[in-house]
Amino acid sequence: MSSAMWRIYRRMVLDQARIRLLDLTGINSEDFNSSGLLEEAVEARLPKNFALKKSALDMIFKTGSVRQQGNTAAHEGPPEAIALAILGSDLSNSDRTTLAVVYKYVYGVEPALE
Repeated sequence: MSSAMWRIYRRMVLDQARIRLLDLTGINSEDFNSSGLLEEAVEARLPKNFALKKSALDMIFKTGSVRQQGNTAAHEGPPEAIALAILGSDLSNSDRTTLAVVYKYVYGVEPALE
């Protein structure tokens, strides 16, 4: 597995934790920057043997290096690899055609299998 995929998967686990904690605590996404409120809500609802420390909550809810590296990895890639993904057989013909138009707009050429 490439290091880019590792960065994306790390970002995915942070996103899944955020969704789960917001569901668990009932705190809305606008409130999660209030770390004191978040810590109290999480502490009150998680089992005592599974406490998330402030460092974990910060990583889950704040922009940091792990989240930023995942963002970067998810938004960068060689055009050839992106073309292969756009022409993938797992897409509907409609989605494939639409993505090919977007690809041509971005890269100035039709996506091609190489």
